[in-house]
Amino acid sequence: MLLGDALHGEARDAEAVAIHQDSLAIYRQVGDRAREGEVLRHLGDAYPPGERDQEAIAAYQDSLGIAQSIGDPAGQAEALMKLGEAYGRLERWDEALVASQDSVRAYQVIGDRRGEATAYAQTGNAYVGQARWAEALVNYQQALAISQEVSDRRLEAATDLLLGNASQKQGLWDEAVSAYQQAVALYRGVGEYPGLADALSALGVVKWLQGAQDEARSSWRDAVEILEGLGEAFAVLDDEPDAWGIDAAEDSQSAED
Repeated sequence: MLLGDALHGEARDAEAVAIHQDSLAIYRQVGDRAREGEVLRHLGDAYPPGERDQEAIAAYQDSLGIAQSIGDPAGQAEALMKLGEAYGRLERWDEALVASQDSVRAYQVIGDRRGEATAYAQTGNAYVGQARWAEALVNYQQALAISQEVSDRRLEAATDLLLGNASQKQGLWDEAVSAYQQAVALYRGVGEYPGLADALSALGVVKWLQGAQDEARSSWRDAVEILEGLGEAFAVLDDEPDAWGIDAAEDSQSAED
């Protein structure tokens, strides 16, 4: 199982899948249900997202069934979380919402506050997929409060970014700016530069929509610098709004109005 995880971490997914399938056969043969359920979750993770999501869902569902049958609440919580994420990738938002809400309750049962916060954030994502912005905000705020409580700065930063995105979609510019600025500060503090670039880019979008174009360009330039430092290909800075997805944001807001 560890070898399969290592191969998955190196993006050698086909090999990882094969290793996990071999492990699965062994645990089934010896009747170790707990290990079987665990390997199924790892197998689901090894299937490439966007390519083999249905197989991942089947693995997570099997894992969930085993966890329920042997009384493994932690396994249930993890399987539900992964199911919600996989359903979301396929935009099966009703199923994603149910699985994510169930994972919140499962993490509450075992007292895993970080897991609970992540599950709340994922529930918010499912509501976003359904364009239920107010409910998304409530769940993101729950996730944010818990991440602050447990002093998980990375989770707090990621949740602020999600909160900013949902606020932007509702035209709550000041709230979006506040959330993005908090995400920027947190990502800088923990040295997570891809997240920092995302937060700066999103902050630039809202600043542009507020008419603060100089501040928007400054945020975008900072984001470009970071991405270039990470060796990522990125468009040359362009003063035209559509180069940064501004037209799409404005169209979204106009449709809501």
